[in-house]
Amino acid sequence: MLNEDLSTSIEIIKRMLEGSLPGAPRLYFGVVDVRDVAGMQIKAMTAPEAKGERFLAVAGDPVSIYDMSVILQQAMGEKAAKAKLRQMPDWLIRVMALFNPLAREAAPRVGIRSAASNAKARELLDWQFRSNEEAIVASGESLIKLGIVR
Repeated sequence: MLNEDLSTSIEIIKRMLEGSLPGAPRLYFGVVDVRDVAGMQIKAMTAPEAKGERFLAVAGDPVSIYDMSVILQQAMGEKAAKAKLRQMPDWLIRVMALFNPLAREAAPRVGIRSAASNAKARELLDWQFRSNEEAIVASGESLIKLGIVR
């Protein structure tokens, strides 16, 4: 990150590291490192074979919030001690949705694993994505380095 203007996905990692995320609903996200997005855009603009094409910037399989917390704990140790989350049952999210706007927004997506393929970017642009794990840990480390998470 360059500043405190955080995307939703980085906000989730921030809340994990701060310990303010009460649990992990079964929500899944595609992950990509911002360095890959920037590099891939440059390559797509400069490669003649990419003219008129569209590419998906996603590192690999979707990752759940729970999996993200485990990745942070394993890679960052004590710095991610507050990221220990419990998997929340789907029914609890649906009950919470009756009272909580964030839960209401999340409830329809609970348990759905929408996968996207980066094959076109890998093949046509010869792009090698950083792993989900590397992108997640880099985000956590960046939040600490910038003093956004203490």
